[in-house]
Amino acid sequence: MNFPDYTQDAEYLQRQAETKDIRRMGNRVGTVFLMMAAVMTLWSFPLLSVPKDTILFEQIRSFLKDSVTMDAVSIVVTSIAFLVPFSILARWNKLSLKQALPAGKPTEKGVFWPIILMGLAVCAFSNITTNFAGRLFEDAGVHYEASIHSSAPKGFFALALAFLSTAVFPALLEEFAMRGVLLGSLRRYGDGFALVVSSAVFSLMHGNFEQIPFSFILGLYMAFAVIKTGTIWSGVLLHFINNAMTVVLQKLSVGLSNQAVQMLTPAYFLVLILLGFCGVWLLRRKDCDFFTLSRPKEMLLEERQKYGAFATAPLVIICLVVVFIEAAFVYAV
Repeated sequence: MNFPDYTQDAEYLQRQAETKDIRRMGNRVGTVFLMMAAVMTLWSFPLLSVPKDTILFEQIRSFLKDSVTMDAVSIVVTSIAFLVPFSILARWNKLSLKQALPAGKPTEKGVFWPIILMGLAVCAFSNITTNFAGRLFEDAGVHYEASIHSSAPKGFFALALAFLSTAVFPALLEEFAMRGVLLGSLRRYGDGFALVVSSAVFSLMHGNFEQIPFSFILGLYMAFAVIKTGTIWSGVLLHFINNAMTVVLQKLSVGLSNQAVQMLTPAYFLVLILLGFCGVWLLRRKDCDFFTLSRPKEMLLEERQKYGAFATAPLVIICLVVVFIEAAFVYAV
């Protein structure tokens, strides 16, 4: 019996080369993800290693409880965690500045604001999924507080710093990393693949089971917005609005009764959903091709094979294990 000589099969060799290339990309993404996680997790270890029966320990504990100080530290830590690793990823993948940071004007007229309005409805839906996930965990006897502030910031300076650390810097830094460098690195394998994988990395970055569904859904739409508008500012603006409203609602809830708060939140979500319908109406004249994503014609691998190659990269597997342990630890404590 004669068996085909796969070593001479050009199609087989191309598939193998594509698999190897995607797996290499997975290892690069896994490397920068671990670098980012290390900065975000390990920065406080030297402080926490101080003996408890010392004056220095009491000073450090007071330092960590101060929301203003922690907001300032958060800005510094997140800046290092995102800028350094993802700049390395951009260099590894030889991205041009335009690919890593597509900060120009929208590529198509009349698209930017309708997509932003639709994104507001996606923000509302994503937040609803987070609330639902939180209730499931509470029913199971576990609780996670997603906000870094245990109470609303007091005073103008504290509120401004909370606004910067919660809304402004995350919108700029995370969009540079996720919808700039990461999405730009992955688009060579197809926009659909880049959209899903960058959103999965974005969701895992949050490190807890409550926020993963929310951030994955929102990440999908923000990646879609950046691809369709041709500018990262669409992702930055949506990210900023979503995070900024968290600070605003938290501030507004101070002094309100529980009943008033319970009425305020659904009303806010309803407004966002109505704005989303306005965005859909403004895009009603677009043809179906506007909502399709490009796929490189020269690639032979099917979508599921691409995802399989990326997910089986050794460093991607390590990242998944680390995130699972981190998320489990959050609820354990």
